[in-house]
Order: sequence, then C-alpha cells, then structure tokens
Amino acid sequence: MSPIRVLPRTRPLDADIANLLYGQHLVKDVVVNSIKAHWFNESPRKPLVLSFHGYTGSGKNYVAEIIANNTFKQGLRSNFVQHIVATNDFPDKSKIEDYQMELRNRILTTVQKCHRSIFIFDETDKLPEQLLGAIKPFLDYYSSVSGVDFRRSIFILLSNKGGGKIAEITLKQYENGYPREQLRLESFERDLMNFSFNEKGGLQMSELISNHLIDHFIPFLPLQREHVKSCVGAYLRKRGRCDLVSDVEFVERVLNSLQYFPESSKAFSSSGCKRMAPKKSKKSKQEDSMIDFVEEEVSGDGDEEGFEEAEDIVVDSEEDEPPKKKKKVIKKEVKQELELTDEKLQELLEKYEASKSTATKTKDDFKHLPKSQRGKALKRALRKDKRARQEERTKIRDELGESAPQKEVPKTIESMREYDATMVDEQDDEVEHDEANDEFAPYFNRETTPKVMITMTPKAKITTFKFCFELQKCIPNSEMFTRKNVLLKTIIEQAKEREFTDLLVVHEDRKKPNGIIFCHLPEGPTAYFKINSLTFTQDLKKFGESTAHFPEVILNNFNTRLGHNIARMLACLFPHDPKFTGRRVVTFHNQRDYIFFRHHRYEFKKEGTKAALLELGPRFTLRLKWLQKGTFDAKWGEFEWVLKRHEMETSRRRFFL
Repeated sequence: MSPIRVLPRTRPLDADIANLLYGQHLVKDVVVNSIKAHWFNESPRKPLVLSFHGYTGSGKNYVAEIIANNTFKQGLRSNFVQHIVATNDFPDKSKIEDYQMELRNRILTTVQKCHRSIFIFDETDKLPEQLLGAIKPFLDYYSSVSGVDFRRSIFILLSNKGGGKIAEITLKQYENGYPREQLRLESFERDLMNFSFNEKGGLQMSELISNHLIDHFIPFLPLQREHVKSCVGAYLRKRGRCDLVSDVEFVERVLNSLQYFPESSKAFSSSGCKRMAPKKSKKSKQEDSMIDFVEEEVSGDGDEEGFEEAEDIVVDSEEDEPPKKKKKVIKKEVKQELELTDEKLQELLEKYEASKSTATKTKDDFKHLPKSQRGKALKRALRKDKRARQEERTKIRDELGESAPQKEVPKTIESMREYDATMVDEQDDEVEHDEANDEFAPYFNRETTPKVMITMTPKAKITTFKFCFELQKCIPNSEMFTRKNVLLKTIIEQAKEREFTDLLVVHEDRKKPNGIIFCHLPEGPTAYFKINSLTFTQDLKKFGESTAHFPEVILNNFNTRLGHNIARMLACLFPHDPKFTGRRVVTFHNQRDYIFFRHHRYEFKKEGTKAALLELGPRFTLRLKWLQKGTFDAKWGEFEWVLKRHEMETSRRRFFL
C-alpha cells in the first residue's frame, strides 16, 4: 500500500499562529518558518524535531494542536497524529524494554501509512530515561529505516523543563523596562538544551541531544495579564458571547481570580490560559447561559522549577446555591496519622528487611540478546531493581512513621576506606609536637611572609606560560621568571638569596603543562605533582576577574600524616589575614588522593543564608607523585614517600592523603 499524500495548508497556519497565540513572538517566528521549510522541502535530510519548553498554560499543547489541524483535516483525531502522554502510555519505568519495542512499532506502523505523520510527546520530562533512545534511528539522517522513509515526519516534544529559567530571563527583561519582543532565541536555547540533557527526564543524557537531532529548543514565555485578557476575549467570542468581551467588570473579575508571580510585581500568570474552564452560572433565569470562569484544580506539574503552587479559587455566583452543589476550596490536605497495630507493624518491618535483599538477575536471564549486549542489559536490570527496592522502602518508612528503622549509612568508597595507621586524630599530642617543629612552623607562627617564585622548564611553550600567568593571578606576592638553560639547583640558591619562601616549577609535555615541582624554601621539603584536567579561565562557561585581595584558603579532607604535610605545604603559598572584603576563596579539596583546585568569589544573598559562587579560574587537579626531604636533589635526595602504583594501589579503598 502506497503512503497517503498530504498537502499542508501554510496560509491558515500563519493566520492561526498569529491570531490565536498570544505573547509568544519566538514561537511565531521559529515554528512557522521551520514547519513551512520542512513541508515544502522535496527531499529533507531528516525529520523535523521541535522541543517546546515552558510552564503549564503557556501554549505548548495549543501550538501542537494548531500544527496538527493545519496538516490533517481531523487534526488530533487523525490516525496519523499520535499524541503520546508519558504518564498515561508509559507509567511503569521498570518495563522500559517493552515500552521501547511498543513505541518503535507504533511509529513505524503510522509512518508506513503516511509519511507526513505527526508525533506529539507530551510530558517528555516524565518519560522513562532512555525510552526516546529507541527512536533515534527514525530521527537521524537516514533515507530509510526498515524500508520506511521518516524524513517528512514531524516530532514535537513538550516539556516543563527549563520553565524556571525562561521565567527568570523574561522577568529580568520586564523589570529592566525592556519589551519582551526584544528577547531572542539565542538567550534560551543553550540553557534549555543543558536542562534537558543534565536533569532527570526523558531526554537526560539522550543521544537525540548529543547527536544534535533536535532542530530547535523553543521557549514558551510566561504570559502577562494582557495576554491572559486576550485569551479570555478569544474564548468568549468562540462561545458566542461577544457581549461579554466589552464587559470590563466581568473580564477584570476573571483576571483577578487567577494567581500571579512574583509576589512583588505580579507580572506573570502562574497558570497562563490553561486553567480557564467554562461553567454555567445560575444568577437568574434570564441569565441562564451566562458563562463564568473558574480555575481548575492545581495539578502542580507547572511549578516544578521553584515557584509556589497557586491555591484553588472558585468564583461563585452571588445567589446561594444548594449546599450539595457548592465547591469547597481546599488549601491544605490534612494527613491523619493512623495507629499501627503490632501485627501490621511487624509485617511492615519484615517487608522492609525483605526489600534489602540483593537482586537475583544474572546474564543467563538475557540469553535472548547478543553476547555483546548482555552485560549492559544486566546492569540496567540491576539498576532498575535497586531503584524499585529503594522506592518500596521509602513507602514503607512513610507508613511506619516514627517506628521506621534508622536509615543505614550509604556505602561509598570513602566510607569503606581501609584502615590506615597514619590517620590523624583531632587531639594528637605527637602530631601537634611534630608540626610545631617542622619546616612550616615559621609560617604558621607568623614569623615569615610568603613570597613565591614561579618558573617553568627551558624553552617552554605558550600554554605553559599561560598557566604560569594564571598561577601568578591566584597566588599573592608571587613573581614569574622565564627560565633559560639554568639548573634547578642554581635557581633554588638564587631564590634563597632573594628571600623567596617557595618555588614552583611547571613542567610540560607535548606543549602542555603536565606537572609541577613545589619546593619549600629554605630547607624543603620538595614535592612533585602530576597535573590533570587543566581548564584555563577563558575556557570556563562563566568566569570573573581576580582581584588583588588576599584570598581565604580551604584545605579539605587531608586526614593522614602525609596529607597533613601536603596541606601545610600548600597553605604556605598564601599570606595570613585574608581580606574578607574581596570575598576570594581558594580551595584544595582532596578526594581519593586527587587534589582539586578551585578559585571562586562568593556573594551573599539578601537573606544572608546562601551564597552564590563565581569561578575565577584556573581549574585543575593535582596527584602527588613523590615527596622529598630538603630542597630538590634528584641524585642524592632522600625521598619520604613515592607513589608506586602497582605495589601500593592494591585496593580501590586504600588512600594515602
């Protein structure tokens, strides 16, 4: 059977989008142009994939319906328009493999009959993860899949993800006094892509995003009061009540019944136009057909991004109605605590313990799959089983209330760390005595002021120079010197003569910094660190400019004697008495013997309880390779500690810092 031929109607689409959609100039521009270009392209390279984002009531479903109505005569009721709702069609996330097969067959069967088929995925943010990965071949740049050409089809994804960011940008534009029509798609598209890819939902870590198969991420802006007013007028005209459009008092009463945010300016409607529903009002016999507007029950799915849910409001008629027909406004649900019997309590506790049992699935359960896929399938099954058991335990704990057993400490590599005899207690007299007399004691006794020399290997490349400049910006009282063919021992003696307290020598490999020698002067010790994951300031997504204020220094998770020595060594780079007015902070965070370096400026919020961070850069990771007593001496130096990977790293739970 040959596929059905469809001739889309572009002029009604232009008119419908322009006349029936309010406050969405970005949608009008992008959707109309992309749909028309796709319709009239005789040989498109791939299907058109649009992702709509915004709060509930902003018009996502409405625009999808307009597109369907202008493609097929029966619109959403057409057999070639598949409206897929996540919570209805795919409610059980444990049946992901069955859902993937069902979805593939559903799409394949529809497109076989009509190449212009439309697929609308509602509540994409609630779809099971990896479900949309099953249809990736249908959206890719293939001329046919399983003998079917998908390139003329349209896929529309509807999601609430990013609604908070859209509202934030729109509100900022409103508060600055600029018209919302000046906002451009570029202000939203990258953020919406990141929200969809990184946050939990149907597109999390999806190949549709990483392979750039989604053509446009389209924001639906929150609606202002005048846009909702236009919605009310359009609805009244559609119901044949044009006389009420000019009734200012009636329209204002409808608008005042809605909720707006933020509380200070009440600029935007919390529910857009979605919760406007018709209701007969019995004001009098003569006004039997009067239409009143009420808000529907708040579902809460549009408030996920952080705005408070609006309370249900009902506009009742002036005359009293029979009690059985009056609607009550419920502001809060009162949960009644039920007393558990001993038998019920024992049953729940046994069920709770049973849910802790490990999964019994093995590779033999996946013999129907190719060998190369069995391992991944087993991991997926074990993850799902673990998640299901966790959810079951959470429900049981809610039922048990105060009788619930105490939560177990999560088992991580850090919490299961192997015992190390060199771990330092908070009150260890021996450690305190040793640290009071070591090479760093003059610094901590405030007898010296840090003065740091920064240099590099001979004939260093531009990237190494750049890294040295970045270090100089981070470390106060530091000076950078270009090193020629001078021995390191000679440099150390020259640094002592000039009263430098520390020396940093940056090494490079393949024109990139790969290591750093840190020598504490005048008596040592000397350490060598491997540099990994180096990111310069300019390569950060958002960064600020460093100031000359002395920074605060955070040394975190250095727990052994060796870790204490390294932490004290790093602290000696920075002066005492940080200038808190600069709000600069330098962090050395040790995790599994990797030392993460970060440089930030913080700013307290108005409430004073939270702080925002702005990274100043650079960003890199250090791994200690060896520690030597005294200053650098490659031939006769005495090493305190050397990392021998094959001998020392015998367990993933063994750490040295």
